[in-house]
Amino acid sequence: MTNDKKNSKLLIDLGNSDAIWLFPTLIKDFVYNRPNIDDFLGYGFNGDIYGKRSRIHNFYLGDFKFEKPLTAMPDEYSIQHVNLVKDRKGSIGGEIMRRFSAIFDYANNKLYLKKNRNFDDPFHFNMSGLDFKQDGLEWQEDRVKIDTKTTAVAGKVNEFYKEDSFQYKFSLKPIFSIAGVRKDSPAYKAGLKKDDRIININGNKTSEMTLETILELMKSSEGRSITIIVQRKEDKLTFRFNLEDPIPYQE
Repeated sequence: MTNDKKNSKLLIDLGNSDAIWLFPTLIKDFVYNRPNIDDFLGYGFNGDIYGKRSRIHNFYLGDFKFEKPLTAMPDEYSIQHVNLVKDRKGSIGGEIMRRFSAIFDYANNKLYLKKNRNFDDPFHFNMSGLDFKQDGLEWQEDRVKIDTKTTAVAGKVNEFYKEDSFQYKFSLKPIFSIAGVRKDSPAYKAGLKKDDRIININGNKTSEMTLETILELMKSSEGRSITIIVQRKEDKLTFRFNLEDPIPYQE
């Protein structure tokens, strides 16, 4: 947490999208770095998981070093019913592991890691304050342009059109909504609310996006302008805000 290194037993959890999880109640003299925020951390076998997010000084994995990585710290209620391995202090998540090509040699109890092209990516945070969820799929109608057919008859060109050169097709598209809004975040101040159905982000239909692309947009760069169009009951509303990092690292 500071300039002093501490060895810790951590679970490698490829299903965890965060970089690092630490369990404050299991770490002696644990002190939360500031600034930090209270946040929804995800879903577990025992329900919703809440806690804090911050950044730590450095993280070392073998000979590899990561500076100021994002760290999630579940509260004691979120892990009280979890049967943890003795002396485990937390987890290494996908945001660390995606930076390597990895080989798990179970027979010999070894892990081989090699840097990949993601290794030097910065640790970006979802700076909108929004949690997103996919609410299944729905059929949507798309208008598709059809190429005109031309034939030459007796030196003349005749053009044949089918339904004014357009036809309609139906396809299944994802539906996204807001699962939660962090208090005092840019989205919260703009007026977005839980259960708002998201129609459009920065001019792009969300039906053409994935949950991953939406999250990457919200992590992209501090100060970036975001325009979101949502459906709230019978109303279609537009909100605008700028991305803001709530937990910049401070010495």
